Amino acid sequence: MQSTDLLALLRCAVLLVCMAGAALLDRWQRRVPNEYWLIWSQPIILLICIELLVREADWTLWLTFAGILAWLSTNVLGLPELAALRRGVIEDWLVVIWYVAGGVGVIQGILTHAPAAFAMHGFGDPYAVLWCFDCDTASIEAAATLWMWFAGLAITIGFFDFAYRARLLHGGADAKALMICALALPWWAGLPVLFWAGGPATASLVPPALSLLIWTSVGFLALPLLTLARNIQRGDARPLQLAWHAHRMAIDDVAGQHVWLLEEVVEGADGVRRVETRMRPNRGSRAESAVEEVIDELRAMGVTRPWVTSKHPFLVYVLPAIPLAILLGDPVSLLLGSLGL
Repeated sequence: MQSTDLLALLRCAVLLVCMAGAALLDRWQRRVPNEYWLIWSQPIILLICIELLVREADWTLWLTFAGILAWLSTNVLGLPELAALRRGVIEDWLVVIWYVAGGVGVIQGILTHAPAAFAMHGFGDPYAVLWCFDCDTASIEAAATLWMWFAGLAITIGFFDFAYRARLLHGGADAKALMICALALPWWAGLPVLFWAGGPATASLVPPALSLLIWTSVGFLALPLLTLARNIQRGDARPLQLAWHAHRMAIDDVAGQHVWLLEEVVEGADGVRRVETRMRPNRGSRAESAVEEVIDELRAMGVTRPWVTSKHPFLVYVLPAIPLAILLGDPVSLLLGSLGL
């Protein structure tokens, strides 16, 4: 086993322990504090720095990594305040210097390694970039490969950041967890990935963290089937449009549970009060802001088992997806390979 392989396994172990704790916090509290991610990011960053030393990365790659970390830090630490900079707060100025150094590294890394990376994949003239009398071709290719891995890491983090801002990921902890996963699994090299047939996997164009997200989505796809099966077992299979994603709960148990109440008492245009059942939770409704009041109204209308939908802790599904991504690799490549494509 090479030292880089050992470092990759150590990163996987740290990530599994980190996400196990985060999944427990998400299940119990539906919240993971920023301090948690700050603590667990430190050993992951240290392991990547050791790997950069082992791989003999040049200064542009080091500062490229610093730039990626600066981008990640804005999601946890925020940006330096202009007022603090005017007051000369040293911490804020150090952060600004960090941003500038990272930006220089990103730009210089593109200028230095992007041509070789493109040439390695058939874009541009490989002889003009890779094959020169005064250059170590193997070192150039290794540095260009490492730069491509960092580019994939940046694209992955950007995707998760966009997904959070576009409300595709509804929780800040969910986005930060995926970014930690991207940081801990920045590239496939060193991971003990196996084909479904047992052989070593080839490199995938999909970064590891995006593959992990796909595996997580597979777990979510199984939720409707499990929910429907439980409702059929309980005799709550009707109406079907609710039974596949919601369930009935004793009205006395609703308060304090991690669920969205789908039923509410409303007054129609004719002045008659009736129970309205929604297909999905209505953000900002009384069923969310005044749960106790809505429960009392439902109880007064004779409702004993209202329909609710669970607030599924996202990180609980991310945790089992990690070993799947580590051991089986990219599910898309796995599927295409099994089909002979």
